[in-house]
Amino acid sequence: MATPIELQVAPGFRYLKDLYPESRGMGLNYYPYSSIYSGLVPSWTANTTGTNPDQTVSITAGSAYLDSQLSTLAANISVTVDITADTPAGDNFFYIILNPSRRVIPYVTTQPTTLLNGVAVADGDWAVKCADLDEYLIANTFYKRVAGAWQQSVSGDPVNDLIFQAPIVPSQTGKNRHWGNQVSPTIAASNFQVNIVEKRVYIGNVYPPYVNSNSLALLRDCASLHIATLVAHIKSDRTLDTAKSYLEVVNNVKNP
Repeated sequence: MATPIELQVAPGFRYLKDLYPESRGMGLNYYPYSSIYSGLVPSWTANTTGTNPDQTVSITAGSAYLDSQLSTLAANISVTVDITADTPAGDNFFYIILNPSRRVIPYVTTQPTTLLNGVAVADGDWAVKCADLDEYLIANTFYKRVAGAWQQSVSGDPVNDLIFQAPIVPSQTGKNRHWGNQVSPTIAASNFQVNIVEKRVYIGNVYPPYVNSNSLALLRDCASLHIATLVAHIKSDRTLDTAKSYLEVVNNVKNP
């Protein structure tokens, strides 16, 4: 059984020390810091047209700290919640998740050409080829964007030797950010996903299976921000029961 989304997303503001930027981003925190700064207010008007009616959750423009880095949505957007013939009758929970646009991009099969927000990858960005183990990813091969192309990290190479790479700028005050945590400051509609959160990424090793080895190092944690939950109650005739359906707003308390 998959880990519930509520246990995977970033918890945001918890302690007074979280008020200070220098303590975020793996400084004094051992968990990611993600919270709403302004706006990003979700709303929903029930769509009762026909059977299996798709729903739309609207979200206003605003800003949020994602992995303690401020990111901004410039204009209002809409998130589509698909109701299909496979959606069971009764209560269905659809989690509206805001995911950061990482500049160290994990992928499984195809090297990326854009960040999650649709911005084209730029020189200095990184991509990490991973094995997908369902609950998490295992990073195996590292690539840096150099002169418009992906180049594999090579030990001793002054341009793309992973060991000597500084954090991608802008980095957090105090420069205590992990190498894999950098986030693009732009939020787009594609950053909002339904029931999809970032997977933790661990760094693989080459130990053979017959020897003891240390636990895998964490490349980066999940910094997804839970915005809202749409509970859609589907009746036996495949229509929406508006009396039993509702939108629950989550993390709507603004944190500095």
